[in-house]
Amino acid sequence: MMTHGTSEIKYAISCDIAMNSCRTALLIRCSREEAATVRAQAHAERRTISGCILNILERSLWMEEQYSRGMTRSFLENQAREFRLMHRIYDRTTMLLRCSVQEAERIRAKAYNRHMSISEFVGFSLWRHWEATNKIRRPKNT
Repeated sequence: MMTHGTSEIKYAISCDIAMNSCRTALLIRCSREEAATVRAQAHAERRTISGCILNILERSLWMEEQYSRGMTRSFLENQAREFRLMHRIYDRTTMLLRCSVQEAERIRAKAYNRHMSISEFVGFSLWRHWEATNKIRRPKNT
């Protein structure tokens, strides 16, 4: 069995941190059901959990940049309040979202604009994506 000295381990950790200084992580609080859905979707798409969430968030951030400019503060606050009421989380867990510093800044800014926490904004984005994809998959009743 090969052992490493403490200084070697500290050096390896510090090199890893220094090499990834442009990366960060956000701790996202969500329901166990949402986490399971994300895991299943990531597995189906052969992505990491972070990759799956970031793919959805990228579209959500684009939509926010395109459409939320014309929305009033009270409209955005009402949407945030409605989302909180509809998605009360009782059985909670967390997911670690690894992303670039720039992506984290964009997510924080859009969450702030929507008067939501980062976790709420990510949950809102996931919910909006799943609602849109479910409507596409469901046949229309005519």
